[in-house]
Amino acid sequence: LTQATEEGARAQMLAAEKTKEANSLKNQLKELENNNTVALAELTGDYEGRLKGLRQKLADAEAEKAELVASADKLARELEAAKQRAVTTERAAAEGLEAAKMESDAQITNLKRRLGDLEARSAEVAGERDNLSNQLKDRVREVEVWRTRVQVVEANTCLLYTSDAADDLLCVD
Repeated sequence: LTQATEEGARAQMLAAEKTKEANSLKNQLKELENNNTVALAELTGDYEGRLKGLRQKLADAEAEKAELVASADKLARELEAAKQRAVTTERAAAEGLEAAKMESDAQITNLKRRLGDLEARSAEVAGERDNLSNQLKDRVREVEVWRTRVQVVEANTCLLYTSDAADDLLCVD
């Protein structure tokens, strides 16, 4: 009996220790649960704040992306319009250049024709000049001949003055 009593007492002590140990573990578990709840609340709040910040950054990035896409679309339209203006200007310049070339060609043809006309007229004028020069030489020769004749006539001529003629010459009445 003593032995059973001792074993019963040991069993009770062991049960009391195990109960005490179980209570201690329960308290530790409650403390851990409380700490975990607090930590979880802190983490949840921290993560919610971070998540809110990230959502705002994402929204800002999306808005910036939309602005950039709109700017890129606008620049693409402006570039296309500039290309169209360049093509139109190039066409107009090419047409203007072609028209100027045609006009220049016409002017060159006209100037060549006029040059030919001037060369022909120049040849005519040179012929007329030579003809006139020959005529002038002939006239000069004729004048020289007449001059010589006049000199001969003058050398052989004697004037006879009458008194009336002499009076006329002297202005006497």
